[in-house]
Parts: sequence; structure tokens; C-alpha cells
Amino acid sequence: MYIGGGAYPITKGPNPLWIYDIGADRWEDPTPDGVPGGNHFGTNVAVMSCDSRKDRVYLSRYRGKARGAYVYDAKKNAWRGQPSPLPGFWANGPTASWLFHPGLGVQFVFVAHDSQDNGRIFVYRPSE
Repeated sequence: MYIGGGAYPITKGPNPLWIYDIGADRWEDPTPDGVPGGNHFGTNVAVMSCDSRKDRVYLSRYRGKARGAYVYDAKKNAWRGQPSPLPGFWANGPTASWLFHPGLGVQFVFVAHDSQDNGRIFVYRPSE
């Protein structure tokens, strides 16, 4: 299981990624190469999901100067160099939630302004 980010408290070190090893019943800091735009983010600025088929983590930072799609490759224990731009539908501002569908290899993204009835659902395939 992968988790990342958080703002309370801010992660120590350059990477906001932790792995829970279910078999060993412990948390591990994988200390990956690269940095996904900084060492912290809240759920109001980013979403993260895992593709268990490819053993990758997708982190989309949809607000701020680190905006973009980041990919963590578990086999290489590294974040890829530069982030990919987010798709045009994903405006800078609204909050998002998403679900990765492993069978289709796509993200279902729900984007909406807080407390407003203006949400939209999009299908997005992360770049490899």
C-alpha cells in the first residue's frame, strides 16, 4: 500500500512517499530518486493512486507551482524526471477526487468547486 503527501505534519526529507508492507506489518520509507514537486501536499491540491498491474503510483498535483502529473516507478524506485501536463479539462482551482481502474488503465476524475453543484466526471489515461 502506498501513501503520500500530507501537510500535518510535513514529511521530513525530500519525498512524501511511504509504503506499507502488509506481509512484514511495517511502514517503509523507500527513499526514491527524484522529487514529485515537493515534500508535502494536502488533499485539496493533489490526488494519488496506484496501478498495481504496472507497480506505479500516479500523483496529480492540480494546484500550485508544482502542477502536473508525476509517476513513481516502484521497480526503479524513482519518480520520473519532469511531470506531464495535466489535461486541459482539469482547471486550476476546483478540488478533485479520482479512482484508478486497473482493468481499463484509466483514472475516473471528479472535479468540482467546494459546496457547489457543478461537478464533472472525466476519464483520463496517465501518460507513461
